[in-house]
Amino acid sequence: MNSLGANSAQGESGEGDCSDSEEPLTLTDFKANSTTATTTTLHVTTFIGDTRGPLFLGYAPTYDIAMQIALAEGPSGSNRDYLFHLSHFMKTQLPNVTDTHLFDIEKELVEILSKEDKEKSVIN
Repeated sequence: MNSLGANSAQGESGEGDCSDSEEPLTLTDFKANSTTATTTTLHVTTFIGDTRGPLFLGYAPTYDIAMQIALAEGPSGSNRDYLFHLSHFMKTQLPNVTDTHLFDIEKELVEILSKEDKEKSVIN
């Protein structure tokens, strides 16, 4: 399963097929294709969101997804931190992979947080 939706990268599960897993966290060997003869293997933890869960928005507009991320926090921390770390990873470790959906959500989230900061400064 290629969660990036890109042809230039591939994931190989170290724990069996992720799509059949009951556990949302799976240890995975991620092999990034490169333009050189060598392939880099990264050992990563992959989160597979369950589309049947109560927080799944479905196929929602980018703004709605970003707003939910701005407000959501769980046992592992804030969703906004997760999104920013994921985006940073993609840009630094896989610069040849463009995840338009991820980067569009990041852009919307930055705008939402910027507006939120401006509103707070007006109140104070």
